[in-house]
Amino acid sequence: MNFIFQKIIIATLLLFSVFLANAQTDSLDNYINRLRLSQASGGSETAFLSTGSDFLYGQDYFDAGNYSSATSYFQGIIRKEKDHPYANYQLAVSLLKQNDAEKAKLAQIHLASAFKAIPALKERYQKDMPGTKATPNEPISNASEKPKNNGAPRKTPAVEKKGLDSYIEKIKHSRSTGGAATAMLTPGLDAFYGIEYFEKGEFRSAETNFGLSLANDATNPYV
Repeated sequence: MNFIFQKIIIATLLLFSVFLANAQTDSLDNYINRLRLSQASGGSETAFLSTGSDFLYGQDYFDAGNYSSATSYFQGIIRKEKDHPYANYQLAVSLLKQNDAEKAKLAQIHLASAFKAIPALKERYQKDMPGTKATPNEPISNASEKPKNNGAPRKTPAVEKKGLDSYIEKIKHSRSTGGAATAMLTPGLDAFYGIEYFEKGEFRSAETNFGLSLANDATNPYV
């Protein structure tokens, strides 16, 4: 009985906090608060394997700054509900916060979907990603950056990546877009993790993942 009573108290407090916050929060905050309330009270919206449950797992990782893990959960939701506005938005921000060029490109697609469904999320975006300007299907640019060369756009010569650099870019692109090359249990996925560890300077972990990749594809010269 004490356990049930505690759940009732928690649910009541959360419900009160939701009503109190409504005037000060945007729709995403309200959605998260609603899911928290459902979770605390055993509601169906956050039942086992539900979209709400997956969203809260992703949100917990997001709040902890683990954007890679958050990305996985939000992507999982979108595979089931392609147009889920909040999952698209949180996925986009999670991708952008990883400071990866390929992931930034993918983020624009999800931002476009989120903004189309809930235009007010554009205001939320300015708070979450201050100093940046995002136009769906266009690269992220710094809003405070001033044009140089008397206003003429800078021209950067295109550099074609070859060999190992090209392979790394291809693997990263596959991972950020859910491509077959880095699907679950593939040597490409192990290679991707190896690359991530290598770039962080965690060479022992990189060695382990490259070894796992070679165990399934011993002929890959780049691995």
